[in-house]
Amino acid sequence: MRVIVLGSGAGGGVPQWNSGAPACRLARAGDPTSPPRTQTGLAVSDGTHWFLLNTSPDLRQQLAAQPALHPPE
Repeated sequence: MRVIVLGSGAGGGVPQWNSGAPACRLARAGDPTSPPRTQTGLAVSDGTHWFLLNTSPDLRQQLAAQPALHPPE
């Protein structure tokens, strides 16, 4: 079994548009200790098929960032 974390940010990802929390401020500033994160989601494979769990509006960006999930050539 293979699991890929597609995103690990809260409902709107990180930084939240309406938050002045330290992690959000650091992410907006480009600080490498607090990189921007997309909304939560997982991809799980049984070795043959991929299953997407908890997909969000960030799915296109998340799939584009994971070569393992691209169509075979």
